[in-house]
Amino acid sequence: MTEQGLSIGTVKIIHKIIRPSLQLACDDDVISKNPADGCTKDYIYNPEKKFALTFDEEEEFLTRITLRPRMKRYYPMYAIILKTGLRISEAIGLTWNDRSMDDREISINHQIQYRLLNGTTQLYATDTKTSAGRRTIPMTDEVYQLFIEQKKVWMNTKKEPDFEVDLCEKV
Repeated sequence: MTEQGLSIGTVKIIHKIIRPSLQLACDDDVISKNPADGCTKDYIYNPEKKFALTFDEEEEFLTRITLRPRMKRYYPMYAIILKTGLRISEAIGLTWNDRSMDDREISINHQIQYRLLNGTTQLYATDTKTSAGRRTIPMTDEVYQLFIEQKKVWMNTKKEPDFEVDLCEKV
């Protein structure tokens, strides 16, 4: 399968689907041995290493946003993501109720996904990636100011959404 261009991760996902089906055939004595047993042992998964931006790279990224007139309005949200460590799906799922300006806290209790669901690709809200993902993040003074700026941006561009996000079970 890898020779056909599939990644090792994809091969392993396919294996996770096929192996249990063949095991049922073994359990029902339709076949004597599961041919999928052990067939992925030679596939060693070495995920690409990810590196965090350095402070200089982060600063350069944010500076480049401010230099482009059409991008300036995105500065507060990009900066909030960088300064808090939020995942993109968590950041776009934030509601104004998820942050407490008085307590200076951000509550991460859901995320937004864009996936195939019920035959169509759509946005939906779901639980965080892991239970540890449900957390409260304290706001620094800088993040507090960025949320004030983000609110101004939102108020200036506010429009009725042309979609609805449903809360669904984890896919």
